[in-house]
Amino acid sequence: MVVVCFFVIVCSRVIIVVVCFFVVVTVVVVVAVAVVVVVVVVVVVVAVIVVVFVFFVCFVVVFVVAVIVVVSVASKLKAFVVLVVVVVAVVVCVFFSLFLLLLLLLLLLL
Repeated sequence: MVVVCFFVIVCSRVIIVVVCFFVVVTVVVVVAVAVVVVVVVVVVVVAVIVVVFVFFVCFVVVFVVAVIVVVSVASKLKAFVVLVVVVVAVVVCVFFSLFLLLLLLLLLLL
């Protein structure tokens, strides 16, 4: 009787320890996978935003330089008209870039 009681107590303790071990291992693995997934998603989103931002900054610079060259060479207009055209071009490019960036963020959130 004493041996049976001892065996039941030891087995119940071993079962509790094994179950606790598997629960802890499962929680650690799930948390580790979640952290890795979050880090990867954040890195990808930041990289995409940086690439898009750099692309549109380059686009704005090239567009502004092209507008300046075309307007100053082709029509020989005064400096004020060139400045107005450049400002309008920059504003259009910036709003277009922001619109595309917001569209990209919305697509990433879906």
